[in-house]
Amino acid sequence: MLRRALLLPALAGLVSCQTTTSYDINPTPDALPLDDLVDVAVPTYTETPGLDSDIVYYASATAISAAAADATESPLSVFPAATEVPINSAGDDSDSSDSANKKRAACAPQATIANYYSVDVGSYSAFKADPTISSVAVSAPTPSGYFQTMKNLPGANSAYAYLGYAVVNKGQSGYDTNWCANKCTSISGCLSFNIYFERDPVIEPGTGCTNPAAFANVKCSFWGAPLDSTTAKNTGQWRSQFQVAIAGSNSYTTRKIGGPVDGYTGPTALNNATMNAPLRDCSNTWTYLGYKLYQSGPYDPALCGAACTAQTQYNLAHPPSSGASPVQCAAFGSYLLTMTNSTGAYPLGQMCTMYTSNWDKQYAVNTASYNDAIGAKYTYSYSFFYYNDDNQPVCSSSGSTVGRRFDA
Repeated sequence: MLRRALLLPALAGLVSCQTTTSYDINPTPDALPLDDLVDVAVPTYTETPGLDSDIVYYASATAISAAAADATESPLSVFPAATEVPINSAGDDSDSSDSANKKRAACAPQATIANYYSVDVGSYSAFKADPTISSVAVSAPTPSGYFQTMKNLPGANSAYAYLGYAVVNKGQSGYDTNWCANKCTSISGCLSFNIYFERDPVIEPGTGCTNPAAFANVKCSFWGAPLDSTTAKNTGQWRSQFQVAIAGSNSYTTRKIGGPVDGYTGPTALNNATMNAPLRDCSNTWTYLGYKLYQSGPYDPALCGAACTAQTQYNLAHPPSSGASPVQCAAFGSYLLTMTNSTGAYPLGQMCTMYTSNWDKQYAVNTASYNDAIGAKYTYSYSFFYYNDDNQPVCSSSGSTVGRRFDA
């Protein structure tokens, strides 16, 4: 059986290696680990309302270093293809946001803007039905370098890797997609934005002002992951007796997702599929090393690269006591994992899968996984594959064991 471990905001996948002993072999070792995912929480975020801007700061270099440190502190240690087969000594014994303290007191003034489009804010229903909102959202231009992923929906995105929000140019330019795109570009890790109209109170609802007057806000929220209509679930909420409403919601994602990773060749775009690699690489080594699931911070294949490199370094420094040669991480996949059930679609985070060898796109045939016991479907998007030329296995010649890292 495979062991599983939960780490950081990441999941550590389990790993194993190959010896002369006979083991129960998993014919599809890199299939999605459904049992591990049952207890994985859906990432959440907190928004402080009533501000001009509330940006979550992300340090890419720090996150990459953390991914490398995590791979060292919680290394993949046993090949998932079999049980009790260490790939390093660790397997030998196998059996921030700027919104802090900004909550406003009841009846405190909120950051308001002029009603740029004369939208009807008299009630929740009137705001939702205002034709000006639809007209503005439908005709909004797509900023250069972005592609549109949803148009004129009644809800804002509630997704993974939240990076904050800002009132659009403090109301001076209306529903300005280019302003939001420029703001996103200036935020470290920002890959997409959601622009929308929001019916907000002019003062903080609470005791003594339970249902204050409303104004028409235009806001942009920023995200470190792609957006689409499946996550546009925030249609508003009650704040005391005031009903916040959202309408005219558009989202846009940058075309820069899946860029180069230092030390690796690629990416090969796998789109909405993931690898189902052969059991062994050309040196007869079981190829799949395991996975990491990152649930905090923006989607970034460099995190997978850092984990893959650190895994190799750990294995070289901690060879198995069996005398087998250390296994090297020679390739990795990176994709966004989404779980869908009867209540909606929920991005779980960035999955990194690691291999001893580069594999061709022809093996990218996994497009969905199902856990019928909990009524969940798992899908993959923004899937990319990378490899390191220097760490590729030395292939065996026909009928020979030359180049094998382990005895079969």
